[in-house]
Amino acid sequence: MKKALSLLLAALFLVGALVACNRSEEAPLVSMVHGQYPHYENVQELANHASYIVRVQVLDERVERLNVALPPRTAQEDAGMPYSPRYDITTIYRLSVLEVFQGDVSPDDRLEVRILGGRLGAEEVINLDHPGFAIGDDVVLFLYRIEESTLPPVLLSPWVSSFRVSEGADLAERATDEVLENVAGSYAWELTVGDLFFRE
Repeated sequence: MKKALSLLLAALFLVGALVACNRSEEAPLVSMVHGQYPHYENVQELANHASYIVRVQVLDERVERLNVALPPRTAQEDAGMPYSPRYDITTIYRLSVLEVFQGDVSPDDRLEVRILGGRLGAEEVINLDHPGFAIGDDVVLFLYRIEESTLPPVLLSPWVSSFRVSEGADLAERATDEVLENVAGSYAWELTVGDLFFRE
């Protein structure tokens, strides 16, 4: 009797382990997101809305379920709307600042940029607007930071806010007509090195 009970318990344990294993190997719950973003007519218009224009190296990334709702005492409260947290799966990239063209940061500072999407546990959010940069990339970013928030800044637009830099000297030492590659692909206008230094 004891032997039979032991065998039964062992069998139940094995079944439980197999179920847990199968659950861990299940495909994640996947959703896709796509947003609408403002169109910028030229570099000057883009720069006018940017909190930071920086050349950075992408150091690493992490994925969090981040509360992206504006904090109290902002537009929601002014409009009489109750504050309601909103948690989104978000990828946060840590950046090392190499050159600064606009904004209150310095070379060697660390910045972060957040982009909607990523995989967290059994959930994955695929951002169809992800600009396409990755760890190790050397890029110029146009970033916007919400002043009332402690959240990391965001790209002004995924289509025209990240530009790949080729290896070589600081941009200040390069030809002003050198074109920087738009990480997200072609756009209505190009960004040159001169655009970063000679603006209104």
